[in-house]
Amino acid sequence: MLLKQSTARNRMILLVDSADHITGKTGLTLTVTLSKDGAAFAAMGGTVTEISSGWYKLALNTTDTGTLGDLAIHATATGADPTDVADQVVSLLPGDAVTLQADQAVNVTKVNGTTQTARDLGLQLDATVSSRMATYTQPTGFLAATFPTGTIANTTNITAGTITTTTNLTNLPSIPANWITAAGINAAALNGKGDWLLASNVPANFSAMSITAAGKIDVGKINGTTVIGVGSAGNLWRG
Repeated sequence: MLLKQSTARNRMILLVDSADHITGKTGLTLTVTLSKDGAAFAAMGGTVTEISSGWYKLALNTTDTGTLGDLAIHATATGADPTDVADQVVSLLPGDAVTLQADQAVNVTKVNGTTQTARDLGLQLDATVSSRMATYTQPTGFLAATFPTGTIANTTNITAGTITTTTNLTNLPSIPANWITAAGINAAALNGKGDWLLASNVPANFSAMSITAAGKIDVGKINGTTVIGVGSAGNLWRG
């Protein structure tokens, strides 16, 4: 019988009547000793429970099964013949999953039913994987990059870091103070844009005009001629 190392396990044994050496003996008090891998016999750590018809259950504990190799069991009881059985304590039972340690290896003979050689398996491996990774250089700031929330709607191509076509571009930054200067504006850009007040188109005698406190324009000259009068019925404007 195979027993997994350091694992509790129930082990059944039969004791027969010492009078006829055939009939299962019931009602016994068993003394059970164990020999682990050829060592001296010592008391079993687990418990004994009578089942029926001379059969008794030995509840072996993790200490009882803690040593790899033969596990010899010797059971005696008054009025019964001694019973001896031998089991094997193993590290894995059939069907157990295999977990490899760092210094262990798997010897593969077949893959999907096909017999393999070292050459067959070697052809499926990229021998330069480690060297390729060794020469890989991560772009500067790649892990520190912060990507904005939301999306750029309807992009068609983003190539070489340039967005070639976008629709609904939002969240433009505000224009910094003093960002647009006189040197940065082409004079032709102002043509037809509301008759910009430039030095070249200021009317003659414009400086002689003033706005009074009452919100009126005080006209000093019209077409080079001094204007007199105040515009009232008795003092009309005249030149």
